[in-house]
Amino acid sequence: MPALASAPVEPKKPEFLEVKVPRFTPIEVELSANVSSDAAQDGMIVPLKVAQDVVLNGVTVIQKGSDARARVTTIKQPGFMNRPPGEFSWTMEYVVSVTGEKISTMFYSKEAATNPMAKVMGAPGPSWEFKKGKPAVVAVGQRFETMVNDDAVVKLPASQAAGPQNAGPAGQPTAQVSDGPATKP
Repeated sequence: MPALASAPVEPKKPEFLEVKVPRFTPIEVELSANVSSDAAQDGMIVPLKVAQDVVLNGVTVIQKGSDARARVTTIKQPGFMNRPPGEFSWTMEYVVSVTGEKISTMFYSKEAATNPMAKVMGAPGPSWEFKKGKPAVVAVGQRFETMVNDDAVVKLPASQAAGPQNAGPAGQPTAQVSDGPATKP
């Protein structure tokens, strides 16, 4: 009986690419709307958006314009004769990856980078003082430095990970961050 010739079997290409987004990866965000101490309430959502693409090892994991959220955590009214002045502040919650996953973030500070409790409690965010009759208003478009709170993995379809949208002008990454081998086939 003659032997059947068989074609060499090509290895199956992975359907997904997992990209690790390391803790402390920087992400710049900006306000999507004005925020005023007059309207701020404890627990209120502060709408933000990502200010620039986050590209890891040539793959865009967080796209410019993606949603980001913070939450008002402190609202103190001014004291008698504005002493002490009033204060309001917020804490970062998350940014949304290109796949729709929420990646936990915190405001950037040297303290947060070295304080193990910042991972649990979040880093203190920006705060503003205000006086009676003179609210603090933080303008739309104001930018803030944030960072990834804990390692995250974004699972991208292989076709999306290889697309031209993952490169900036002239094929260059737009905000390259690397932490050793961060991708797994």
